[in-house]
Amino acid sequence: MPVIRDDITVAWGESPRIITVAAPSVEITMQDLRDTLRAMEMTDVGILYAPLLETSGKQDLGDQLYVGLTVKLLNAKIAFEARPGPEWILCTMKGGNCVSVDVNGVTMDVRKPTAFTSVDRVSATSGSMLEHEEPIVGVPRGVARLFSLGLPQDGLSVSAILSKDAGNFAGLTNPIVGKGNRQYVMSLTDTEMDGADLYLLISAAGMEAIPLTIQTSGYPVSA
Repeated sequence: MPVIRDDITVAWGESPRIITVAAPSVEITMQDLRDTLRAMEMTDVGILYAPLLETSGKQDLGDQLYVGLTVKLLNAKIAFEARPGPEWILCTMKGGNCVSVDVNGVTMDVRKPTAFTSVDRVSATSGSMLEHEEPIVGVPRGVARLFSLGLPQDGLSVSAILSKDAGNFAGLTNPIVGKGNRQYVMSLTDTEMDGADLYLLISAAGMEAIPLTIQTSGYPVSA
């Protein structure tokens, strides 16, 4: 379901238009930005002006893999509301890529500087990401320990850390191995699988970290 944020405003009459994320918010995802701006374009004020953005991506590549979302702002910039200081506040744009062009179509910095804020962009440089909207349920402990990740290309450096039953994170015993045809496999040991709920945070070069939840409740450990 689209998330329409109420902490975002647009200075429609300026050039470039300034899209402001109000304090105390310190982050904006590309999906939230896209959904919110699309809704604002359809308001009584928004329909009087040129569109704010173009988007691309999110095509389904299979194996719960999607092309990353790219937002292209049209004669618009992102600003996080100025802070009083003296401490600097780190703000983040994440969940895809964001670029901006001016009224002539020339690329410009998507960020509008404001007092005592520093804006970091976490870009998906590979243009791809994995999505797992629901946990993987019913994985027998000590039996099914192989999981195909379905990453977008071969030869990536892939790693993961594991939290078992909301415990501390630890690295995996076995390395994640590329099998070709964009398939990467991780093999969990009996000890790593011996929990009701496993939470993995998978990292791949040029991609954002991917959370994956595995529920093993109700399955006995195999002999």
